[in-house]
Amino acid sequence: MRRLLQQWERLSRYSLNTRQVLLQLGWMCGLVTLGAVISAVTLILHPEQVLVLHPEQVLASAVLFMSGCLGLAMFWGGWVLLMWTEVRRGRTSRKRSEHVITAIDAIAIGGVLDCEELGNPEMQGALQRLSGEHQKLLRTLEVERMRSSFAQDLAEALDIADTAREVYEIARRAADVRLNSDNFHLIVDHGETALDWEVSTGERACACPSAKRCPALRKGRLMNFSPGGGLARCSQLLQGDTHAICAPVAVAGKSLAIVQANWHEAPSKDAEEACNAMAHALGTRLGVVLSLEEREQQANTDALTGLANRRGMQNLLSDLDEASNPYAVVACDLDHFKKLNDSFGHEVGDRCLCLFAQVLQEVCRASDLACRPGGEEFTLVLPHADQDAAIQVGERIRARLLHASHAAGRPFTVSIGVATTVGGTQSPEGLLEMADRALYAAKEEGRDRVLAWSSDIARLVA
Repeated sequence: MRRLLQQWERLSRYSLNTRQVLLQLGWMCGLVTLGAVISAVTLILHPEQVLVLHPEQVLASAVLFMSGCLGLAMFWGGWVLLMWTEVRRGRTSRKRSEHVITAIDAIAIGGVLDCEELGNPEMQGALQRLSGEHQKLLRTLEVERMRSSFAQDLAEALDIADTAREVYEIARRAADVRLNSDNFHLIVDHGETALDWEVSTGERACACPSAKRCPALRKGRLMNFSPGGGLARCSQLLQGDTHAICAPVAVAGKSLAIVQANWHEAPSKDAEEACNAMAHALGTRLGVVLSLEEREQQANTDALTGLANRRGMQNLLSDLDEASNPYAVVACDLDHFKKLNDSFGHEVGDRCLCLFAQVLQEVCRASDLACRPGGEEFTLVLPHADQDAAIQVGERIRARLLHASHAAGRPFTVSIGVATTVGGTQSPEGLLEMADRALYAAKEEGRDRVLAWSSDIARLVA
């Protein structure tokens, strides 16, 4: 637009200079015409004075008269030419203005621009350049609009994610939309010896064994590796012709994960910006989610043994009851624990509790939950387990505890009661009560044994 205005001012200056020249010429001719008119009037009114004039004066008067006539003709001819030029220029200017307005309107709405009707080549070039810049601006605005829309959608999706697993799934879907890459990975450092590939689609670009070997995690900044990247190319990349971008995900100031995308061809120009934006958004939400999960875990965990407390046990039982899934409850109570605690002190008693908690964790499956509701009482929740399976688990607990306690130098035993859902009709509270009654029956029968809830126990309790 600036160049268009410069061209317009240039044409305006040209028109103004032409007008000034014609006006100055007209004024000069007008003065000459005024002198010639005065001379002609003198000759007409006093012709007798011509006879007494010197011949040279007569010749001068004639020349003056003819000059006046010529000046008069030039004045009126110039004036007529000026007016004709101005009228024509005005029409041309209005026509060009209409074309310019039409062209600018067409550019504004993205229409096709035809500059041939403007006539002026400089104006055509200026408007064509204006049209090209306008199209570039439109493309830039469209790209920015898409980026802004994607960032808003990603932020809204992450806001409703309550767990780290949900955040990882949103990252996978976002990569499909934004990165245009079939090979996307989210690698998380959980503080263990090896990295966890929480999200992995397509081929893996690297085989980094730990966080210490990952340059992006160590440096805490985005790394872009290309086949022609020189000596700084990461040594963990599996293929030499792979384009890879690794963006660290920072949580509470510490690089916790890596957003990694790789291509066989050169990625788009905004691939780095997209990976960096995803890493920033994921880091922000992961910080909140992991903090909430840590607080929830602390609220549901027994501080001494590291097992779930009563609250954690109740949460799992409620979930199993709502899903109508069959499960078994194994109630455990250490035999003569008060005597052991009084004889050897609370420190020895705490070590015995931790030893038994370790035994329970060794016996548990990944889906099972070992709990310490309080004191020397422990509970094991076994999803999708029947009575026979629960009894077998109880026997393994007894056998392993006997071996572990003898090895620790303080042998002690445990009494165990088992109760299971019957067709999913028992409530969690009723099932816990049944397991406790079976546990008390095992203690009454001599301790160090496993008893399952049965009709005989029910009659005994009644």
